[in-house]
Amino acid sequence: MRSRRNCSGCVHSFRPSEATSGLARVALRRSGVDWQSRIDPNPGFADARGVLDVAPYVLAILATFVVNLPFGYWRASLRKFSPAWFVAIHAPVPLVIGLRFALGLPFRWSAVPLFVAAYFAGQFVGSRWRLRRLAAGAPTHPAD
Repeated sequence: MRSRRNCSGCVHSFRPSEATSGLARVALRRSGVDWQSRIDPNPGFADARGVLDVAPYVLAILATFVVNLPFGYWRASLRKFSPAWFVAIHAPVPLVIGLRFALGLPFRWSAVPLFVAAYFAGQFVGSRWRLRRLAAGAPTHPAD
C-alpha cells in the first residue's frame, strides 16, 4: 500500500483499486468474483512453509502446449493473416485462461514467459507436424 497526504496533512493509505472508476467497482462487486485474491502478494513459487509448489504450474504449462498443438496444425494450412489464421492463433487463449482459473493459479509475472513459450512451442510443433505429414504424402484429414 502506498500513502498520500490529503489537504490537511494527514496520511491515508489507499489501494490502487480505489483509483478505478465507480462503474468499474460496481461491476466488479456484482460479478461475485474475489478479484483481490487472484494476484499473489508473494511473487515466488513457495507456499507459507517454503515448500515449492510448482506442480500446478507444470501441469498448466504442459496443457498450454498440448492445447496449442491442433491449432498450430490447423494454422499451417491457412493463408497468413486471413481471418481463420487469426482464429487459429487466438482461439486457445480463452482455453488457457480458463484452465488457469480452474486450477486456481494466481497471476505471477515470473510464470508469464513460461506460458508464452509453451503457447508458441505448441503452435510451432503443430505446424511442423502438418508440414511433415504433407512432405511424407500422408493425408492431412481423416477423410482423405
